[in-house]
Amino acid sequence: MVSDPDAPLERRWVSIPRNVWHRPMVGADADWAVVSFHTVVAEELIEERPGDSSKGGTERMKYLAQK
Repeated sequence: MVSDPDAPLERRWVSIPRNVWHRPMVGADADWAVVSFHTVVAEELIEERPGDSSKGGTERMKYLAQK
């Protein structure tokens, strides 16, 4: 894998900067996978999702929080 933006899609990887919200958008019939490597211990990893309101906020919770 390479980080060259001119490389073919199937050979590229992406590093997402700290505190940058990201969400993949693909078609319903797309065949794809995501592999994530995090630089924080599992207990500190925060899951952040779009909020239920239309105000553009987000909801945050610790990734390993009890459900």
